[in-house]
Amino acid sequence: MKLFIVAMLCVAVHAQTTLAVPHFADGNGWKSTLVLVDESPSPQTANVYFFDPNGGQVSLPIVGIGSTNVLGTTFTGNDSTFGETAGSASTTTTGWMQIETSGHIHGTLIFRQRVQGRPDFEASIPIVPAIQNDVIPFDNTNGFSTGLAMVNPFSVINQYSIIFRTESGVILGSHQITLAVRNQTSFSVSQMFPETAGQRGSMQLTVAGSGGQNGFNWIALRFNPTGAFTTLTLF
Repeated sequence: MKLFIVAMLCVAVHAQTTLAVPHFADGNGWKSTLVLVDESPSPQTANVYFFDPNGGQVSLPIVGIGSTNVLGTTFTGNDSTFGETAGSASTTTTGWMQIETSGHIHGTLIFRQRVQGRPDFEASIPIVPAIQNDVIPFDNTNGFSTGLAMVNPFSVINQYSIIFRTESGVILGSHQITLAVRNQTSFSVSQMFPETAGQRGSMQLTVAGSGGQNGFNWIALRFNPTGAFTTLTLF
């Protein structure tokens, strides 16, 4: 069927589930590929919506389909679909995705960057339900850098605290982040939080509140000085 963006993620999607993919990138060397697999023998449906960082719907050029702001898929049972962005634009479009599914679906998102004169690089990120607390490692040492993307997929404003710790557990800094309804942000960790420059350790993100509309989805990528990158594992 169809594939989306290039970076990989794996997740089990259960009946009547809504998931958020915290980041996509298309254009200026970037492509994104989304893979969805129906793990059951029964027919299922899935709709994928594309949003810009401010929560507005955005259209992406999908290979074999054209420009669209939503992808709808009907599974017949034990089948899969692939949706790949064209990546042909001279500028990069970024944002996030929302996936609504009626059944047991697994998903994978793949990011790919192509730069002339070097191999293509790809990385994978997990698509998971929104969470309320999580820890991810970061590494800004020896020319490495960490990029972070996070989204508030809910219909209320959410506030978050992020704490950075060294390898030995010493707190480097603590900050507050506010995201409006369905807003997303992405940034270099060392540029946004200068105390993490030249450091590596862990970062903990926690949402204020514990209700059904309180949570986030996030990913982190570690960039090698050579340009290669990989996903930093979520705990």
